[in-house]
Amino acid sequence: MCFDHLHPVQLCNCVIFEFSQVASTLAALDAFTAQQWSTCRLLKLSGVDLSGQWPACLTPATLSQLYHLDLSGCNLSTLPIAVRRATSLRVLDLHANDLTRLPDWFRPEVFPKLTYLNLAQNRMITLSLAVGEFPELRYLNAEFNAELTANQMVHADRESRDPGALLRYMKECAAGETQRQRRFRVLLL
Repeated sequence: MCFDHLHPVQLCNCVIFEFSQVASTLAALDAFTAQQWSTCRLLKLSGVDLSGQWPACLTPATLSQLYHLDLSGCNLSTLPIAVRRATSLRVLDLHANDLTRLPDWFRPEVFPKLTYLNLAQNRMITLSLAVGEFPELRYLNAEFNAELTANQMVHADRESRDPGALLRYMKECAAGETQRQRRFRVLLL
């Protein structure tokens, strides 16, 4: 079994597991014991193909204690339902996938401590108003999602010049302070 790209780092009593672009990564994940997983707080699976199935070793107990989960570039077209067990998440990085929307269960009640959400470089069609309801969310990136509604796209694309523009807009929408622009098409005959 190849562990060349596996980088466990011990910081105090907190372990960071980083797996990056390893063909046999799912097998490498299974090689860890429950005791080793019990110390994991930051998990980086960036570039690991998770389009087939969710790794069985990432149990609800393991997920519930994660503070940081990086699933960037994992070929996800939907957010795996298992992720909703990661109720202590502060950071969720989902950039560079094929996501078109967040699931209905992606709500502040599930992730009450979420402060960072990266949805850049996906195929997002719209962002749920629930994104604006996360009380601790301080960073939201949805750049390079060409299918977002016009208003969301304008605010997402301004993000590099005006950090926080999209997040402010989504919070205003959630609070009813602004009306979301609806997408429509005109057919000329």
